[in-house]
Amino acid sequence: MVYPKVSIANLEDVLQHDIKVKVAGIDADGVLRGKIMSKTKFLAAVSKGFGMSSAIFCWDMHDETYNIGDVQPSEAPGYGDFVAVPDLTSFRRSKWDDGLPLVLLDFYNNDGMRFPACPRGLLKTILARLQHEDAQAHAGVELEFFNYCTPTDATPESKLAKPGRIASFLKDNPPSKLVPLTDGMFGYLTKSLGALHGITPSFMAKPSASLPGNSGHIHLSLTSLSTGTNLFAATSSHPPPSSSSSSSPSPYPDLATLSPLGQHFLAGLLAALPDIMPLLAPTVNSYKRLVPNYWAPTRVSYGLEDRRAAVRVVAPPHCEPAATRFEVRVPGADAHPHYAIAACVGAGWRGVEGRMEVGMAPLGKEEDEGEGGGKALPGSLEEATRRFKAEGSVAREIFGDGFVEFYARTREHEVGLYRQAVTDW
Repeated sequence: MVYPKVSIANLEDVLQHDIKVKVAGIDADGVLRGKIMSKTKFLAAVSKGFGMSSAIFCWDMHDETYNIGDVQPSEAPGYGDFVAVPDLTSFRRSKWDDGLPLVLLDFYNNDGMRFPACPRGLLKTILARLQHEDAQAHAGVELEFFNYCTPTDATPESKLAKPGRIASFLKDNPPSKLVPLTDGMFGYLTKSLGALHGITPSFMAKPSASLPGNSGHIHLSLTSLSTGTNLFAATSSHPPPSSSSSSSPSPYPDLATLSPLGQHFLAGLLAALPDIMPLLAPTVNSYKRLVPNYWAPTRVSYGLEDRRAAVRVVAPPHCEPAATRFEVRVPGADAHPHYAIAACVGAGWRGVEGRMEVGMAPLGKEEDEGEGGGKALPGSLEEATRRFKAEGSVAREIFGDGFVEFYARTREHEVGLYRQAVTDW
């Protein structure tokens, strides 16, 4: 549904028949956290924001408190308030909730700086780096999920019944829509509508050992802000940011389909993959999907139109030059879309700024992905988190120490819960 453009100037008119407004922010696990406000209070707070407890970044997806020690999400001691600012561009109405207005929030510290772990703010910060160089990012996310019939008796023996698999592709979106694309609304909508029809959708990366996992592949491309041309296409003449280093022709035919900027972006992405894995595969279960023979990558790899690879290069003659893009096939459907897209764009842009070169060959046609490619990707959340938070990691370079320390502690919390759990095995 298309909603009218909402601004402070016309907000009262848009809400004239409403009594309440739902506001919600997105936490470190992609869960919407919010409340319902009176319209009067919302109108009073919309321009400058309102205080909201930073404790929402201290709960895991099960509403248990993270064991993160002294790494608190807010600069204020005792999980004090940060400033929640409504983003009116996110305005929508929940049809399944009697048309209640819903507005998403951006979080700021009390000094006016973006709250480091705010998913929407983190992505906006990464995208702003590109815009300084006449570039803008486009992304599409493939979200796969299983539908389970909700049993009427809810006995343990009948918890899951008749799984059906659905793959949903969210088409390319420009930067003006890139943050809303990732706002968790697809999962929220799917689960809300499923509940109305006795269906439980599952975005779990690997809900069953005997079935394929649920992927969350990310398609990425860059275009010029001034001309709109695809910057990854071999026909693009857009220069990378100024640098003292120079580019040399690639010896690999697969890369001839890309512009120099596209090759640098790919190089940065490949170099960063092992260090940004917790942002692409954030749960213990994520790594059960990343196994050989299921078209799920286990090593750093790339290839032209190759779905075995960690990064599939989609370029002519398999598409029009304007559709040239990379498909990052590592993320599962359980990935936090803001963090995952920010990680991929930030990693690729790091390669562009440094004019990095792809130093490895693409996967061979007869090569097993489990054996070919570059270094192995982390095989568990514990291993991935160690690399993510290591001194000098690419993640620290892209996101800074504050975010990395906080997010690493949340993943260590997940690993700790897994160790304590008593399973059927």
